[in-house]
Amino acid sequence: MSGLQQIFSAPFNWCDRRCERCPIASECPVQRRELQMRWVHEARGRDPDDPAVIAEDMHEILASTHRMLLEIAAAEGIDLDEPLPPRPTVLAAKRLERVALDWVRCVARLWTAGDSQASDATAELRRLSTVLATKAMRIASHLDTDADEETWACDGAPNLLLVERLKTQIAGELARLPTDVAVDESMTRAMAELDRNLDPLIRGVGEQARSVLAALEARGAAPSPFIPEAASSVHLRSG
Repeated sequence: MSGLQQIFSAPFNWCDRRCERCPIASECPVQRRELQMRWVHEARGRDPDDPAVIAEDMHEILASTHRMLLEIAAAEGIDLDEPLPPRPTVLAAKRLERVALDWVRCVARLWTAGDSQASDATAELRRLSTVLATKAMRIASHLDTDADEETWACDGAPNLLLVERLKTQIAGELARLPTDVAVDESMTRAMAELDRNLDPLIRGVGEQARSVLAALEARGAAPSPFIPEAASSVHLRSG
């Protein structure tokens, strides 16, 4: 991983998981692990897309993560049986979680309304909104834990830059919704609440973080949300 990337957390922590169009997918350990799992299943004559096989994979991933966390706790002398001290409720974190979920619910209602399920714009809006809510939850978790300055700069900043990009993309998809799909007052209100909670955080992202992202974009070393569609098409053709 380049020195620039080391300033932020690993790119798969602040991407949209569109691995098929990502210029750095071949360097991503998450993508590499998923491909390896598919190869193993195919070599054994199993369908890697079978829900039962996917469930087995998820169980193994969670079990592996659990083992890793136990090893880290043992190495750092953390007693996992000791009760956790009570933590104060961070209202900003709870509000951000709530408004993100409210927005996803509004988009889900839009998805199921009328004949709009076949609309490319509606499907893309649903995908973008799901990613945005997931990243908003991650940002909220940093607020909730009172993350130190280094952790916030490393992980909070790139995720906020991703959310900023997602919000622009969502606005574009809303503008191209079919005329038979109505954006009601509850949806408008949900987006306004999302903006009210996210925009101050986005404005707080420093120029250094934006400069790092710009340098990564220029080098083709930023994950998929930060490359133009034209560049992604070239990547897909060359792949």
